[in-house]
Amino acid sequence: MTVELRRTTPRNVAAAGRPAGLVIQALRHLGEEHVTSARIADLKRTLPPADRRSLIKDIKLAPIWMHQDLRDLVSLRTST
Repeated sequence: MTVELRRTTPRNVAAAGRPAGLVIQALRHLGEEHVTSARIADLKRTLPPADRRSLIKDIKLAPIWMHQDLRDLVSLRTST
């Protein structure tokens, strides 16, 4: 097994160890073109409400293109 260490910015690791950090990193890895409403709906079903609400505190750490998706995820309305 090989471990590759890469340089990154403090902003990219500021939410590390918290659910928000995992969600932001996962969406960043997928890329803007692969983050769909279906994926957001799936996250909404699987993440506990408390973890979803905590995302709003770390929204400033996410790329701009991700902000609306994170707001949709935090929303307590259920999608149909």
